[in-house]
Amino acid sequence: MPIEFDDPASARCMKSFLEEHLPVAAEFDQTSSPKGAPVEAAARKARPRPGAPDPADLKRIRDHLADREAREAERLCRRVLQAQPGHHATLALLCRALLAQNRLDAARGIVDRLDRLKAEPDLRQSLREVVQAAERRQLETDLRAALKAEDLATARALLDTAAPDRSGHPTLRKASIRLLIAEERLAEAEAECRALLAESETSGGEFQLCNVLRRQGRHAEARELFRSRLWTGEFTPEQRAEALGWLVEGLTAAEAEAFLGELEAIRAPTTAEMARMAMFEARVGRPALALSRLEALDREGQLSPLMAVQIVNCLVQTGRLDEAMARIGAMKSSDPDNPDWHLKQAIVHHFRNEPDAAARCIAEGLNRWPGEHRLLRALQMAAFPPARLERLVARIDAARRKAEFSDAANLEFAVAALQARAVAPAMDALGAVQPGRSEPQLLAADLRRLLSDCPEDLVQTRARFRDDVRASMQVVQAAGAVATVVIFPNLRGNFGLLPLDFADALLSRHPVNVIYLRDRGRSAFLAPTQDLGGSVDGLADLLRQQARDLGDLPVLTIGTSSGGFAALWQAAAIGARGAITFSGPTRLHSSEDRPADSNRRVGLSFLEGLPEEARDVIPALRARAGLRIWHIAAADHAEDRRQQARIAGLPGVETMVLDGAASHNTLLPAVLSGLFDRLIADALEGL
Repeated sequence: MPIEFDDPASARCMKSFLEEHLPVAAEFDQTSSPKGAPVEAAARKARPRPGAPDPADLKRIRDHLADREAREAERLCRRVLQAQPGHHATLALLCRALLAQNRLDAARGIVDRLDRLKAEPDLRQSLREVVQAAERRQLETDLRAALKAEDLATARALLDTAAPDRSGHPTLRKASIRLLIAEERLAEAEAECRALLAESETSGGEFQLCNVLRRQGRHAEARELFRSRLWTGEFTPEQRAEALGWLVEGLTAAEAEAFLGELEAIRAPTTAEMARMAMFEARVGRPALALSRLEALDREGQLSPLMAVQIVNCLVQTGRLDEAMARIGAMKSSDPDNPDWHLKQAIVHHFRNEPDAAARCIAEGLNRWPGEHRLLRALQMAAFPPARLERLVARIDAARRKAEFSDAANLEFAVAALQARAVAPAMDALGAVQPGRSEPQLLAADLRRLLSDCPEDLVQTRARFRDDVRASMQVVQAAGAVATVVIFPNLRGNFGLLPLDFADALLSRHPVNVIYLRDRGRSAFLAPTQDLGGSVDGLADLLRQQARDLGDLPVLTIGTSSGGFAALWQAAAIGARGAITFSGPTRLHSSEDRPADSNRRVGLSFLEGLPEEARDVIPALRARAGLRIWHIAAADHAEDRRQQARIAGLPGVETMVLDGAASHNTLLPAVLSGLFDRLIADALEGL
């Protein structure tokens, strides 16, 4: 790769230096001189000085660099320098070879050495600029990685220790703004955005300023900035689509439609922007509107791969399953290398109540793409007999040992392996997850620690049943039980990532019968399947009957995430004595009433058809005197803290905050700290 100069003076000085010191200067191609001046032609006229390096060696070094063989170039440079230790141009080539290997400290050492040798000032300056540019790129890479992993401490340390000439670069200043936003230092982020805009109207600061304003709750200002600057400015369609996604988050469906109409009156949206609009409309429970937008683009032949996926989602949401399956079949033929189509096909089979066909689709997809984390997540819920699940997990584990899985894929595989009771592969996958602050990294660390603290045969020796994902209800009756516990898992059917038989191994420590439910309708138990009563009231009747069959003992409900909402609702409905909810929402928001800064995405499409009173558990809890409730939330999870605040202060409610926790999953840290067992013991004592 040739060295490039930003200014003509540096290029001319380098040309002069090469004509004096090198017999051949082909490593600096025409891009190294102003307006493509033929430096090579001038260099070829130069004559070697006595004692100069062999031109053939220098040509080989240049060839190695051109072929990206930096190690060979370095080796040859060092051999030449043994004979000519202070040869300036060879040192410059060595610097390039080191930079190509990302060895920045060594490259800086070469520049320092040229300073001591009093090499040509322009040569030293040009190399110093090249090294500084490489340092800045490395800093940008490290910053992006830290921000993506939500490792804010590392990102802050990188910026705070950066030299002023690097941290002041516009790209790094925008990274600094992203960090300030992540740290919730919004006033400082706004000031930095405006300073960047004051220096240059083409800095791109409007993009981040729009984000800052909406996070401050200044939605009208953010939308006006978007209308006036971003919608018509020099930004990529992807950037505008991302900002559009921010701005419609806090709007009702009607407000969002009006806002999108205003934008379309200014100019027609691009394909990427149309996809973003349709995705928003589908997510807030308006799939029919999204479908009309997407079908119009399809008729014009402008449907992108992302939009093709979205149109299938909308067809499923509107109940047009045959059309969805037909599209999926066509896309599998035209785009056979896309795992999305296997996943979508499984979803359609699920809604058709064809669990075996759904499981086959997932298995076929995983045989081809064993590291696809969405398929691995679907595997956890697929209706596989235990023996078949064990074989599939073993095949995926063998593939995982040969190929690198992402952190998300390793975590999802570990949960699926636990479902198959394959503890050792699960532990190995969890150990492969990198430490950090992202959700998969936090969950993997907690789950691995929990499994490490328990004997490997815990589930085999203490679980009283083998979890079957095909079952909506599984019951364990214990001798000497003093209460009946009802477990409401999350939408994925597990208990804080633990399969239900692993949860039973924990609950076996307590004198309780247990009724394990599974939300196969994926509706927070607000639209139960027929085998769970077919309705909220039907489920309550079923639970009351099951409790009577188990000795008519006091009932305690326990739920995680969306199951926590159901645990509260059903505790009030069936007359339970107590309820424990780990990060359970107290209200499920539809598109019309979700707070502007809410990140909750649970079930918006099905919630659209439910009345207001079905989505808020507070009135039912107020009407149920004597019910004891324990609500647990992570200290650094704003959405869960907001949901918890709604229930705080009600009679019989005790709220708990897990200090230092940031994940929505509070079940795992509660088990690790012993809080889980203490809560159950306290609840049983109060019964």
